[in-house]
Amino acid sequence: MSQKIQSFLILFNISKGSNFGFLLRTANAFGAEVIVVGRRHFSRRGANAKTRYTKTHRFFTMQEAVDFARSRGCSICGVEITSDAKSVVERPFSGPTAFVIGNEGEGLLPKQMAMCDELVYVPQHGTAVSLNVNVATAIVLHHFAQWAHYREMPREGNQFSCPPELKPNFGKLPERDSSS
Repeated sequence: MSQKIQSFLILFNISKGSNFGFLLRTANAFGAEVIVVGRRHFSRRGANAKTRYTKTHRFFTMQEAVDFARSRGCSICGVEITSDAKSVVERPFSGPTAFVIGNEGEGLLPKQMAMCDELVYVPQHGTAVSLNVNVATAIVLHHFAQWAHYREMPREGNQFSCPPELKPNFGKLPERDSSS
């Protein structure tokens, strides 16, 4: 079996606490690891219990997060509506990718866009000016997962189940070393 093409979701400057939880759940659903920038604590409201096992990396600055993603062989792809952005429908991906999403009100800042190798947007067909940050992220990560041929999780009844080899270890945590 070939190795999965990695994807990451870089979360920086997300202003609504509940969006963090929703974005964690979305990243988990589409097989992405999460990179959190500049926050020690964040709300998981809106996430389900299993998302607490989503692999998460934390960095103080956006540059540190981008450097980490590049060290993993990722290109940096901003999700933003600009004149030079490519439609996500075109699936302009070429390998491991770290997606940067913008703030709910302002989008990506010019300094953030300058760190990106490419930009994608989600085409719309109605009168809204943009999508909710979580909805746009879900669409982009879904297109990436389809392009990268991620394996669909098995279904049990009306929900997806996690195969035993992918289940996190729910066992007892190791004891703390009391000598330090």
